[in-house]
Amino acid sequence: QDGQLDGQQVTQWLDELDAIDREVIVMHLWGGMTFRQIADVMGLSAATANRRYQNALTQLQARANQNQMR
Repeated sequence: QDGQLDGQQVTQWLDELDAIDREVIVMHLWGGMTFRQIADVMGLSAATANRRYQNALTQLQARANQNQMR
């Protein structure tokens, strides 16, 4: 697919994330929640919510990069 991403691929990659990481991504990107708000809802510290978000983004970026190399 000439290196372009589609929604189905992204959904699959999100499904492959740890459940907590996926929730943090969804709440922050699609829900517009701050890390403090996410932390309160999930019983985490804001720093942990931020760290899980960054780690999940790194994983998604790696998958996207692998996809572009095909």
